[in-house]
Amino acid sequence: MIQARFEAPIPGQSLTGEPKQYPWESPPELDKVGDVIKFYVEKLSSQEVMDDLFIALDEGFPLSILVKSLLTTGVMEGMHSVDVSMVVAPVLHEYILGAAKMQGVKVKERPMTKDEELSEKEKVTLAASIERGLERSPKEDQGKELLEEALSFVQGDMDEGGEEGEQEMTEEETMPEEQPMGLMSRRGTEDGV
Repeated sequence: MIQARFEAPIPGQSLTGEPKQYPWESPPELDKVGDVIKFYVEKLSSQEVMDDLFIALDEGFPLSILVKSLLTTGVMEGMHSVDVSMVVAPVLHEYILGAAKMQGVKVKERPMTKDEELSEKEKVTLAASIERGLERSPKEDQGKELLEEALSFVQGDMDEGGEEGEQEMTEEETMPEEQPMGLMSRRGTEDGV
């Protein structure tokens, strides 16, 4: 007779443990939004803490993920509830962003979206094909100069410091805002016309 040893937990076993065994199972220490904001601002007011955060942000770590991890740790430690962390998140985001900007730290607020990843891959592919073209071009002429200009454009040199980047910015600023459409958009007009 073969005996099977089952070492998996029995269904419902997690419900038979001692209640309030973990900090997040007890009532939170701070239950008011203002108290939670004050807690984090005091925690982040230390220069050593902010220096460490600035290093991570300067390396390209997204600020939104940093704030989310801070708040998740607070929930796990029983400092506040998940609901309060959702309300506090934008405040902490802006607080850290403002402090980073004052120190001149470059901040990536959100991780890349799928569209941004695709466009980044396309840029790399275009740059590689232009570089291959430059390698195959035998002599210095106008064509090679054009390829070098195209390569610098693809790599983003013009957007970061050139006139074209400034020109694009002013065009974006002068574009009219889209007018809302639908029933709710008529709220501000008289007679709904």
